[in-house]
Amino acid sequence: MNDIKFVFAGEGTELQNDSVPMLARCFEEWQIFQAAYGNVFPFREISFAALNENDEIVGHVGIMPFDVLNGKGGVVRMAGIASVGTAPEYRGCGIAARLCNDAAEWAKDNGFDCMPLYTSFNRVYESCGWRNYPMKSVALTNGRAELKKGRKGAELTENEREFIIECYNKIPEFAGKVLRTRDKSFHGWNRIFRETFFDWYVDSNGYAVAFEGVLAEFFALNGDASGLVCGTGSAFLSENFPGMQSLLDNGWRISAADKELDCWHGENVMCRCLNAVEEKLFYSLTDKF
Repeated sequence: MNDIKFVFAGEGTELQNDSVPMLARCFEEWQIFQAAYGNVFPFREISFAALNENDEIVGHVGIMPFDVLNGKGGVVRMAGIASVGTAPEYRGCGIAARLCNDAAEWAKDNGFDCMPLYTSFNRVYESCGWRNYPMKSVALTNGRAELKKGRKGAELTENEREFIIECYNKIPEFAGKVLRTRDKSFHGWNRIFRETFFDWYVDSNGYAVAFEGVLAEFFALNGDASGLVCGTGSAFLSENFPGMQSLLDNGWRISAADKELDCWHGENVMCRCLNAVEEKLFYSLTDKF
């Protein structure tokens, strides 16, 4: 550790882009990003890096900033921890922990409220001050599902994409609604429409989107979403989601809630709170990272 330098790499910098090959060594997902974008960061991210004595990048932690409504007319500034990686030959030296703490100090100094992430590596983050973050989430099942196949984002027309954005903006405010942008942000619409694991259902009444077959969010202009969501057999939503009652009215049933749930595939949400946040904020699986 004495020979390791810890630096603020920033956003859109050469040093940030130099982190891509190291991250590709750590994660298959980053190999895909590297093949698609070269050694350029694919998302808006604020980076922190560790360099060895040869100024080679051996560790990286990123922050993905996004804003979430708290359901009470206010906004919570999130600094999502992402792209946490250490070169294999440098693991076990505490590099990731140091970078996570550096990122947390920067986030607090810059007015962020929470640092969330989905993870199955609880111990790693517990050592850096992250704690389990139980959320107001609900899993539902649909016994009458017709399991219609949706379409990928690339198959949607530009008019359909604009219509989906318009519908999302009409979803009433609830605790956990992400204020999505149209820029390079991970929580931006460009990334969401590009992802291949989302299935979209769109008609003149509204839209629904499923993440790996699980309903993540929807909106119906006339309030009746039954025609949109019949292509999915399960849902994972915020307890506060405005359309929850419409599902229950159309035969859906709650199968688990809150502490009965693993959040996703054995992962759970952890958070390092930088400021007091009263509401537990569950954001859509569409925004999962």
